[in-house]
Amino acid sequence: MKAGPKIGEMLAHYKVLERLASGGMGEIYVAEDTRLDRRVALKVLPPNAVADEEKLQRFRSEAKAIAAMNHPNIVTVFGVEEVRGIHFIAMELVDGKTLREIIKHGGLPLEEFLRIAQQLTEAVAVAHDAGITHRDLKPDNVMVTRTGHVKVLDFGLAKLVSEPEGPALDGKTVELPRRSARPHLTEDGALLGTVPYMSPEHVAGTGVDHRSDLFSLGIILYEMSTGERPFKGSNSSAVMSSILKRTPEAISATRRDLPKNIEHAIGLCLEKDPTQRMQSAMSLSEQMRITQRELSSGSGSSLARDDSSAERHTSTMSQRVSRVGSRLRDHRLPLLLLGVVFAINLLETVVETTLRENHGIGRELGFSLARAAHWFEGSITLEAYDTATAVVVYGYSIAYFFILLALIVMTGWSLFRSPGREPFRVFALAIAADYAISLPFFLFFPVPERWAYPESGAILLSDLWAPKLIEIFRPISGLDNCFPSFHVSLAVVMVALAFRYRLRFRWSALFLGLLVVLSTLVLGIHWLTDVIAGLAAGGLAVALALLIERSGRLRKLAGAIIPVDVSTNP
Repeated sequence: MKAGPKIGEMLAHYKVLERLASGGMGEIYVAEDTRLDRRVALKVLPPNAVADEEKLQRFRSEAKAIAAMNHPNIVTVFGVEEVRGIHFIAMELVDGKTLREIIKHGGLPLEEFLRIAQQLTEAVAVAHDAGITHRDLKPDNVMVTRTGHVKVLDFGLAKLVSEPEGPALDGKTVELPRRSARPHLTEDGALLGTVPYMSPEHVAGTGVDHRSDLFSLGIILYEMSTGERPFKGSNSSAVMSSILKRTPEAISATRRDLPKNIEHAIGLCLEKDPTQRMQSAMSLSEQMRITQRELSSGSGSSLARDDSSAERHTSTMSQRVSRVGSRLRDHRLPLLLLGVVFAINLLETVVETTLRENHGIGRELGFSLARAAHWFEGSITLEAYDTATAVVVYGYSIAYFFILLALIVMTGWSLFRSPGREPFRVFALAIAADYAISLPFFLFFPVPERWAYPESGAILLSDLWAPKLIEIFRPISGLDNCFPSFHVSLAVVMVALAFRYRLRFRWSALFLGLLVVLSTLVLGIHWLTDVIAGLAAGGLAVALALLIERSGRLRKLAGAIIPVDVSTNP
């Protein structure tokens, strides 16, 4: 098998003009396409990359998928061919510099950072949507043209190419020797990639998916913003140890003008645990686009950190309103979904009151179920006066009526302001799923409050708390008093999402959620069976919301109902 073409040699209808570069992915030549009279780049694959015909065929299939995407930020692939034993990829010739050549000491200027980052993340997102994972994202594989357009190279090659040399830290793709007996490496026991840009699961050899690319993107964005890599070491082992164990220094420690939401997004990309990491490159790209728009419209000053008093006061009320308005537009469908749930809740409350109180429908069944719940509990009397004084009851009343409401507002607002659209979408979906799970039980299996069943010995809450206040909350509480406990399941949803998206107050949310659950028993409102079912319903609602989000069905519905901005460049 030939090592490479000679200058002037014809490979099919491509005339080799000059050798441009070489690396772990092969040698690159400038060639002339004699059929279309244009210059192209030929990437000649190294012999070890084409020795396995099955692997080569898989790469051809992936190259076809990449060529079919035809995205402006992904280098166009014209074909994968073989001539006289030389296997090569014909692709677009990019006139520009690699991102590594562009990154400056101290990082890129903010405007340039956002422009490049938005295009880079958009390209990766499009590839992920097509089922293609890059596996070797690094500044050397990102080109920036003279006009500022980003082009991502070498999709799919990391799976194909291996280079039997020692680990390198200079940006070349390397093959690392097998470490212990970790599975999911290459068939010959090698671990492929560029060490400083590997994800923890890539280093550990436990298999990679699109979330590994998100970690690599986080490293690149960190380097673009600071001029330094987040994980360092004197050799490959030290770098791998840093990736697995070290938490990078905060970007704000060296750079004060980077918007806080962008630093937060980069931090999410650099989560060690793939399940805690930002899950979507498109969400990351949307966050870059939103920040670009805010900065260009003059409303982004409030996003940036600056210690000077003059710049702290540049965030005017109109700018804040503009920023919130932008988020409202991005979250139109989730907000609409929440509005529909709230409207159904109000209607259901009116219907339920009419059927039960005026017509007696469901009352007898409810008390039969209450007897069963009371038997299951074994006469638990947490709410009896001898174990819960009036002061305690008032305290738990605050937890029941106000703390859960505060927890919902805190969680919703934090997810509303989170990078990308996914967190708030999942928030809305989880509430809707929770309501959908609880509503049928409430309509067909009504269980009265514990205090309404005399044998329970429960305190009547209105005896100790203003009846008018209860009447105010009852219409908006909807499925509050039902099996399963909607109150408990909502608390579970808020706590689960706080941990899922690593909100700063997540441990406080856990404490408050437990307090809310306990209050339902102390106040004599819910049965123990209600609480257990509520815990299960809340967990199921979050799982369903994440499943729906990952399937992309809500995004497709949004595109059908509401026009979505799909522009790829600023």
